Amino acid sequence: MIQTIDQKTTLNTQNFYKYLPSLSSFTDIIEPSNYFTVPDDWNLIITDVVNSTDAIRSGHYKDVNIAGCITAMAVSNLMGDMDYPFYSVEME
Repeated sequence: MIQTIDQKTTLNTQNFYKYLPSLSSFTDIIEPSNYFTVPDDWNLIITDVVNSTDAIRSGHYKDVNIAGCITAMAVSNLMGDMDYPFYSVEME
């Protein structure tokens, strides 16, 4: 069972993902109560795949996805053993 918290609870690196609420609907992302301040020791990494809209329109969506995933892979490799809130599928 996932334990949820309120906005006044201080989250840190060790418990941040553990206590975030699970969203059941895509529209839940616009609800302000679902947003929390990240821990003070975090850095935010943002990437932009240049001309991605045109590439997707041209049928190159897989290439755009791969380019976007490279950042997550690089950060994961640098950070080592850490829990990430990414969806994963085991390949057989």
